[in-house]
Amino acid sequence: MKLSSAIIVNKLSGQFLYDLTGKVEDSLDLSRPVFLTSGSVPQNGCILIGKFRRNEDIPKIKVHSLLITQGRLLEEARDKFDCILNFADEVDLYEVINYVNALFNLYDEWIRDISDLARQGCSLTELLDRSQTIFTNPLMIHNKDFKFIAYSSIIDGSKKLSFLLEQSGSTDILNNFMIDREYRDTFSAREARIFPAHLTGVRTVYKNIFSHGKLLCRLLIAETLRNLQNSDLILLEILAEQIKYVLLREQPIDESPVSTLNNTLQNMLKGLPVEDYLVQRTLSSYGWTPDLHYFCIKFQVDHIDIQNHSAFALVDFWEQTLPGSCAFELENDIVLYINLDANGSSRNEIIHMCAPYIRDRNLKAGISNVYQGFYRCYQLLYKQACIALDVGLRCTPFKWIHQFNDVAGIYLLDRCTSELPASMVCAPEILDIYRYDEQHHSDYYHTLKTYLGNNMQPVATAKELFIHRTTFLYRLDKITQRFKLDLNDPKRRLMYCLSIALLDQASHSST
Repeated sequence: MKLSSAIIVNKLSGQFLYDLTGKVEDSLDLSRPVFLTSGSVPQNGCILIGKFRRNEDIPKIKVHSLLITQGRLLEEARDKFDCILNFADEVDLYEVINYVNALFNLYDEWIRDISDLARQGCSLTELLDRSQTIFTNPLMIHNKDFKFIAYSSIIDGSKKLSFLLEQSGSTDILNNFMIDREYRDTFSAREARIFPAHLTGVRTVYKNIFSHGKLLCRLLIAETLRNLQNSDLILLEILAEQIKYVLLREQPIDESPVSTLNNTLQNMLKGLPVEDYLVQRTLSSYGWTPDLHYFCIKFQVDHIDIQNHSAFALVDFWEQTLPGSCAFELENDIVLYINLDANGSSRNEIIHMCAPYIRDRNLKAGISNVYQGFYRCYQLLYKQACIALDVGLRCTPFKWIHQFNDVAGIYLLDRCTSELPASMVCAPEILDIYRYDEQHHSDYYHTLKTYLGNNMQPVATAKELFIHRTTFLYRLDKITQRFKLDLNDPKRRLMYCLSIALLDQASHSST
């Protein structure tokens, strides 16, 4: 492994006395020490060891290297190297060289060990503990909802460090995350960065770990035992690759095993191939049996939650708040199934309880009806929730909650005209009345609509039309005779009512 001049300088500063000339770099581009001999050509990208007694020994061009030297430094040599460490005369230069080589051995062994551990199926904690000698500060990994899934073992044995775990998954952290834009923006960063202490109480270096564009977890270094260094950012990138390997080895992204209810339902709705016996076994192990009652809620997540990856925290919130529930992210929205028998509350009670949170988090919810048996209707429950949300947002976008019961009529009318326009679906008699009114400015259509809407009650209809009962009956007789209506046939009456609803909806849409 190559090291940076920053790592070399930081490690040597507490061990030996020297003067520093030039610029210290953070990039890992220096290889092991090489001695400069008389007549040798200095190499780029390595640590050079030598003394220049004559000007003719100094390189003619600048060398991208770190020079370790001793004694009087010729002025002409100062601008020929990126960085020069000139050690005091009393320092044993061979001891310095041995120390630098030991540093290379330390980092080489670290790289080899974490690579071997990852491929042997080690735990995340083992990787973090093996990296302790490199970073000194404790290391932690938290998931998308801020819960720690692994951390350095030294935290368990130190009262001084125990506070680092107290904020795992806390509501305060989640709230700060939502209101602090700087904090939210950190979750889209691809490279390791330093985050200040004003939210979490301690400065940290963090590295987001992604797979196929989705955030898996975050790796952190907490500044507690020594000051953070810029080289920590580069070294954390190396460790993050091995952590990602372990995570994907435990549960490959493209071959997620059906082991939890969340994974099972998510894969089923995605249409991924899942063995039937595995589905039945998983549902049974969670007590989701065919004799119980279920319903589904689909939440449209605010775009800020999508950008900030906080939708995963919402998933955890619903499962913690609603017993007998199963939530997961699907196509940038959240799907929530609820086992009513396991929950112990009614559907309306659950909706009433969820309403304030839905409003406060700027969510929109589509809610299905309740049905018995899960496996045979899980897709239909989800479909109902999707329809409720889609139709509800189109018709009443100002509402937070849209129930399928409330939009079923509109959905039915939409389906009636999905292939043919309303004018080609409705009863010809009703269409004739509608067109006759347009041409002659009569009120036959409204009269018939009011009559059918009042369950064919003449008195109630006349009262609503503000006309005498006799006048209404005379008008109704003219309508039925002129347009050949059969109001005594229940099937025809149903068709008339449906036709009126279709024409009204078409008229409303056109305006």
